[in-house]
Amino acid sequence: MSEQNKKSYSPEVSNSFMNRFVEPYFYRSMKISILAVIGTYIMAILLFLEGLIKTWNLITNFKQDIDLKHLKIEIIGIADMFIFGLAMMILAFGIYKLFVGKVKPVNEDKNPVWLQNINDFGALKIIIAKIVILVLILLFLELVIENFQRFQNGNILNLLIIPLGVILIALALKIVEKVK
Repeated sequence: MSEQNKKSYSPEVSNSFMNRFVEPYFYRSMKISILAVIGTYIMAILLFLEGLIKTWNLITNFKQDIDLKHLKIEIIGIADMFIFGLAMMILAFGIYKLFVGKVKPVNEDKNPVWLQNINDFGALKIIIAKIVILVLILLFLELVIENFQRFQNGNILNLLIIPLGVILIALALKIVEKVK
């Protein structure tokens, strides 16, 4: 092999090529994740609007003879919607902070703790997993209220499926946090 061919295949030359051409392209292409930020933020807004509409409908259609069971289910469903909307907003801010740029609060004192704690993708996933656990707990509560009569009639084992799943997810999350 000639001396010139050895130079073209040397690690210094290929590393230089990577540094000059490939890596800057990959780094700039991370900015495309702004599409995920925009989509996630729009989902959060839609969930908030739907929650507000359902809240307004619940207030305006409130009757004295309303079924308490139905009222509880509606309230839990609305709370679930708002919490899921918050999860989408946290996800949007997290993706933005990790891949697009820094999130600059108007007032440094009002920078939320959860946003300060998002320093890598694993931290963002843990925050979202905690919110998912909360949503599952609300889902379980809604299911219990909705099907309380059936559970009293001997199907108690069916009642345990969701809380066992929530407990397993919470334990897995605790393990992941300790490993980290």
